[in-house]
Amino acid sequence: MQKKIQKLITFYYNQTFDRKMRLFLSVVILLTTTIILLVSTWSSVSAITRQSRQMAEEQITTLGNSFVSELGTYKTMAIALQINSSIQEYLRFENKTDDAYSGTATEAFQIINNTMNMNDEINFIAVVNNKFSDFLYKGDVSLSISDFAAVYDGDFQSAMLASTGTMRLNFNNAYYSGEKYTLNIYQPIYSTTNMIREEGLLVINIDNNLLNQLNVRDERDLKSDIYLMDVSGKVLTASKRHERDAIVENIKYFDKEKGSFSRSGYLY
Repeated sequence: MQKKIQKLITFYYNQTFDRKMRLFLSVVILLTTTIILLVSTWSSVSAITRQSRQMAEEQITTLGNSFVSELGTYKTMAIALQINSSIQEYLRFENKTDDAYSGTATEAFQIINNTMNMNDEINFIAVVNNKFSDFLYKGDVSLSISDFAAVYDGDFQSAMLASTGTMRLNFNNAYYSGEKYTLNIYQPIYSTTNMIREEGLLVINIDNNLLNQLNVRDERDLKSDIYLMDVSGKVLTASKRHERDAIVENIKYFDKEKGSFSRSGYLY
């Protein structure tokens, strides 16, 4: 390598002045063009990256706001059911032998049925009486298919608390023998006359279109994936099945529960 460099230097010094100038100008032009191309490429890549990041942030913000809005709707629904007089009256019974039990349970069941009819995304609604082994259940499928009786208590215990209040949420495939993912809402029901007394549990199982779309994005030939995580960093939705329920350590870089940052090729 050293010999080649020495030969080039010797070759240059052996040239006439005019040839030296032409060679010098050629090298300067080549270097200048290369620098311009590098700067131009860097600027273009930076602009595309900024634009892509902005579009991703806007998409994530839109999806986030949409999901928060839907959760607000579900919460309003849960509160309305929780304070309904027929459901409150049903939860006061301690057994089925009371003469008024049948009529009250029928009225509470009708309230549940009406709520089901108003929302196509709901798979089933159940109200569990804490005083004895009894619950009201209304669903699109039977208890044996949804696995409600066998699943609800364990899934409720593992569900995460919503931002405020006592409502809990889970998005998993705990029900339906693991065949599909659903949004599971759990709202402890307190007495309207004694707010510290927990009377029962409201369970709402939902086919949420937004969450389901995030879970099957790999079928759309998209070049990016969007993940939904809870505040602890647990991945709730991911197009790749093996990534679901994983814990994302980078969640610690958030400023409390808000903010954004990029790390390892991911935008959070």
